[in-house]
Amino acid sequence: MRRRLARSRRPPGKLRRSLVATLKRLPWWTISAIVHALILFVLAVWKLPASEIEVIGPIAVGFREPEPEPMPLDISSSVAPEPPAIEPRIQPPEIKEIVDRQALGELAKLAKSRVLAVKGPFGARTPGGRAAAVRSGGATEGSENAVELGLAWLARNQLGTGAWRTDRETARWADPGVTALATLAFLGAGYTHRSGKYARTVSRALNYLKRQQDRQGCIALTVEGKRVGGHMYCHAIATLALVEAFAMTKDGALREPAERAVDFICAAQNSTGGWRYYATSPDADSSVSGWMVMALRSASLAGLVVPAKAFDGARKFFDRVTNRRKGITYYREYGDRTSPALVAVGLLCHQYLHTEPDEDYIAAAERRILSMPPKWATKSQLVPLRAIALVSATNNFYYWYY
Repeated sequence: MRRRLARSRRPPGKLRRSLVATLKRLPWWTISAIVHALILFVLAVWKLPASEIEVIGPIAVGFREPEPEPMPLDISSSVAPEPPAIEPRIQPPEIKEIVDRQALGELAKLAKSRVLAVKGPFGARTPGGRAAAVRSGGATEGSENAVELGLAWLARNQLGTGAWRTDRETARWADPGVTALATLAFLGAGYTHRSGKYARTVSRALNYLKRQQDRQGCIALTVEGKRVGGHMYCHAIATLALVEAFAMTKDGALREPAERAVDFICAAQNSTGGWRYYATSPDADSSVSGWMVMALRSASLAGLVVPAKAFDGARKFFDRVTNRRKGITYYREYGDRTSPALVAVGLLCHQYLHTEPDEDYIAAAERRILSMPPKWATKSQLVPLRAIALVSATNNFYYWYY
């Protein structure tokens, strides 16, 4: 008993040394277990004052629903893409200065000649050839000046990418087609990426079109690798621009993309002999098919290979949608809807597909077109947009083009 009491009364120093010695003899894992047990004990008995506890409500964790992918714009309910809205009429400025004096000088030299004498299918695109062509067609100093002013406006409004864009977000898919149309305007006036004051403008536009071409050869706007909108419209017009630029310059850098674009047109031609909005469409319409025939015709004139069966199929399609006796070409099937624009599309395509000039159909279609001369709508004669597209030739640029 005395020994036990003596042990309990050991000085604090000896007790601490004894504890340290005991701990040294213990394995390391025993010490770790004791430390963790002490920590758990402290956490279990530790209480925070109520004022220091912050209550957090439930947190909703989830994923934002992805925005639905915009569906391609289906314009199958109308004969042609919806024309732009009629803007308020603007008083045209007085045009006094002639922009392109060189072209007018060439035209003046040939003023006494009414004979069109140009070499090759694209000979009218040279300065001298154009002067002869426009003079034979009844052009005037004012009309040539209007062309130059229009081209100057296009050049000023070209984007840094080389493109021109539509003024509606819902029609953004049409940008390659719009760019190709603008490019064709410069080419038609004789300006290429190799010569003329708009060489840089045309070069940037052609480069933009080439960048839009996918591995299959299709030229169209894509979103996440998928073609959007009525891409066959864009492809046909872009092909026409590439082919004509190649024909005018023989630039080897344009041959390969032009050939691939032509091959894609031929591959997309379906069993009807025609084409529609999408490369996989089983049916066809005369509006899209008209652009394809123009592109293939220009490609053939440019020396590119176009299979004869492509023209044979197109001829079969246009024969099926045309009433030759009346001179009418319908939208899809014989007796379907028609419009002044489609009458003009049919007339041009039948000529490209080798309908003889003296056939009764040619005269019938000409009479129908001459009975519907272009007429500009004034504020007091505004026409509903659908009527413009389907019924009237008023302000219908599509009709005027053909």
